[in-house]
Amino acid sequence: MSRNDYISGWLELSEPLGEEKVDSLVKRIMFSGSVSFERHAEEEMRKDDLGKIDIFDVLENGSCLRSDLRDGSWRYRIQKNDVVVVVAFPSDNRVKVVTAWKRKG
Repeated sequence: MSRNDYISGWLELSEPLGEEKVDSLVKRIMFSGSVSFERHAEEEMRKDDLGKIDIFDVLENGSCLRSDLRDGSWRYRIQKNDVVVVVAFPSDNRVKVVTAWKRKG
């Protein structure tokens, strides 16, 4: 994918987003937007010995498996192998990591 594929125009966010839109939007934001981490996400990452590089790997190479409406905000579960990352989109050029964990067993 070229740089222009990622930033050829921001999406109007009309949630809930389909899984493929989530995957492409996350990649676009990683290339040309902003990724932030909630404190809860950082605490859970420490518990499972996950670093930001692990989370970025999931965001770049994982797949969105489901979406849920929580407290008025859409959350999207992205997974690669045994690592799960839950994100929200505060805007079309920001992704917020809400929580993350390593699946056991």
